[in-house]
This record gives sequence, structure tokens and C-alpha cells, in this order.
Amino acid sequence: MIISVGGSPEPIVTSLLKHLPDFVCFFATQRSMDLIGGIKEKTKEQAVAFDDCKVIADDENDLVYC
Repeated sequence: MIISVGGSPEPIVTSLLKHLPDFVCFFATQRSMDLIGGIKEKTKEQAVAFDDCKVIADDENDLVYC
């Protein structure tokens, strides 16, 4: 699953709990990187675990770069 991280983490947690992916690629900016730890903790509390990677975009407004 590829997840764009930004804004509220609750919809991301809900999606992860519903779809139970084996692997998650978090697509984030430097500002939203801090949210990933909290998202992973909330899914662990519900006994949902997955492997993951992180892709960091320097400029989320540059669609060509993203």
C-alpha cells in the first residue's frame, strides 16, 4: 500500500486497519515524517504489523518531482 502522509493521521490508521497490508510505503515530506511513528504505534496497538519504507519529497507541490 502506498500512503500519502500529511494532515490528520486518523484516516491513514483507519485505512491500514481495514486493509491489513503486508507492506506500506509512506510518502511524506520532512514536515509530515513525525506522523509516521504515531501511525505505526496506533496500528501496533490493534495487533496490525507490516513492513514499511519511507519516501521523502522535498517539495510536495512539485508533482514532477513527486
